[in-house]
Amino acid sequence: METIKNALVTGGAMGIGQCFAQRLAADGVRVAVVDLADAEETIKLITKDGGTASAFTADITVPGQISAAVAAIEARFGPVSILINNATRTRRRCSRTCRTRCGGAC
Repeated sequence: METIKNALVTGGAMGIGQCFAQRLAADGVRVAVVDLADAEETIKLITKDGGTASAFTADITVPGQISAAVAAIEARFGPVSILINNATRTRRRCSRTCRTRCGGAC
């Protein structure tokens, strides 16, 4: 008997992250989409084709938000076995982070 795998896709609300999420779901993987943007379109695309997916909001630059998202994902689906680390941070976010953490060396 094959075990269903669980994937976490950061930046899965659009673009290539959305494509990763859809492909994984098409292969029978339960998909957790983590993004700051609204990921409901990705979830609708996956579930209309019979897949299982849920959206979780988190900022990848804030460790506490990622920890909370992973805990919520594992509570819903079980352990994450696949990670697609697709999210990026914008230049604006990078600049603010670098000013406070590394003196602006982005």
